[in-house]
Amino acid sequence: MTYVIINGYALETAKLGIATVESLGAIYLPVYKLGPLRILIVLIGVAIAFIFTVFPYPTLSKDILRRNVSRKFHLLSDMFVLTQARLGIAVSWGNKDPAVIQRALRRVSIRIIGLQNLC
Repeated sequence: MTYVIINGYALETAKLGIATVESLGAIYLPVYKLGPLRILIVLIGVAIAFIFTVFPYPTLSKDILRRNVSRKFHLLSDMFVLTQARLGIAVSWGNKDPAVIQRALRRVSIRIIGLQNLC
């Protein structure tokens, strides 16, 4: 049984005849030429699928959740340090100007609110 490819469909040349298939404008390929060609196309497809599934690591919802939770904890630790500096408890804070600490605290709180909107 010999097949020919016409617009993505394989037609049986035993029923249609080789002359009919070639008169339709399709290229006739015997099985010994069509088989390796199809195997090559399948191997190319598998290689492309491998590239697109392995190398760009798929982003899962658990990865996004873990990233957002870690960002929130980092911002909350920043807010804790700023509130301690504002109260005068933290000695290691470099600038003790209340206006600078207030602006930094406002910036961190805006980031926390923005991160809550992402979830």
